[in-house]
Parts: sequence; structure tokens; C-alpha cells
Amino acid sequence: GSALAHEAQLVAALAEAILRDGYEFSDDESYRQDARALQQNALAVRSAAEEKNYEQARKAVGEIGKACANCHEGFRD
Repeated sequence: GSALAHEAQLVAALAEAILRDGYEFSDDESYRQDARALQQNALAVRSAAEEKNYEQARKAVGEIGKACANCHEGFRD
């Protein structure tokens, strides 16, 4: 649980960094929505892992994957 919570916190920090003004695409609302989804789900993974609710953590990890795929599909071609 604690290793997963730590990794999730790192993903949340990454999302915070890519939401900062001046970061590539940070002025695009679709990009910001994907980054916010990444951050929210990373925090959900952290909370679920801390509570040892691994089913909820698994679901949130799946949502992180969707946010990553959506962003890379739209902005990294």
C-alpha cells in the first residue's frame, strides 16, 4: 500500500507540474482537462491505497491510463 501511495503521489505531482502556465499546451482546455483527470485519479489511487481499498485503487489506475492515452492521442502525435 505505501509504495503504491508514494507512486501515486509522484504522478499527482507530475500532473501539477504540467498544469503550470507556460508548460507546453497548458493554455489548451482539453489538455488541462486530461491533466486534471490525471491528478484527481492519482490522488484517488493514493487515498485508496492508504485505506487498503485495492479495488478502488485499481479503478483509479485505469482512469489514469485513460487520461494518459487521451492526452497523448491528442497532443503527442
